[in-house]
Amino acid sequence: MAKIKIINVVAGIIINQEGEILATKRKPNRVWGSYWEFPGGKIKRGETAKAALTRELDEELGIKTKIGPLVMSPINYDYSYGQVKLQFYYVKMLSADIKLTAASQFKWLVPAELVEFDWPPANQPLIEYLVNHSLPLKNF
Repeated sequence: MAKIKIINVVAGIIINQEGEILATKRKPNRVWGSYWEFPGGKIKRGETAKAALTRELDEELGIKTKIGPLVMSPINYDYSYGQVKLQFYYVKMLSADIKLTAASQFKWLVPAELVEFDWPPANQPLIEYLVNHSLPLKNF
């Protein structure tokens, strides 16, 4: 029996003062190319989820952040290339300028707009959650 590859991923739900969430569009040459995602990436061995998210947001967007609470229970999703274990954290952006390195574009979306875009399947439970729950707009 083949061993399933586990891919630990963390992503940020970055909320601005207007209650909008930052979404980034994957470059076309990547897995799930041209789909939208919440910025983040793989957790390296020995790294905590919050440390990985801080690193990834700096690398991918060039921003400084404050990582808040876990949004919901982690999501496990089986893709053909392995099982992705996704953790999502609320994030406050501490710097204003976004410099895209891993994505082709970004948009600020109100939660109801999230359903209008193409997301990888593993993101669907989170999108449903964000559309149906209030965002924490206060400092965390």
